[in-house]
Amino acid sequence: MTENKRFMIDDAGTLIDMRTRETYDYVSDVCPLLNKLVKEKEQLQNDREALIDFIKMKFPKSWKHILEGFE
Repeated sequence: MTENKRFMIDDAGTLIDMRTRETYDYVSDVCPLLNKLVKEKEQLQNDREALIDFIKMKFPKSWKHILEGFE
């Protein structure tokens, strides 16, 4: 079974983003990427919470059943 990993390190120690094919040779190069990923994660969490709130509001009697399919 192969894992679908976004990042890998090659034999020379270079970090490779398998999605974008960008390479990072130094830790200082990786910091902007990590900060971007953290922002994206926070935005996804906010969007998820907003969607859950919307579902609860629109479907007050069945929201639990609806959300069971997403967990």
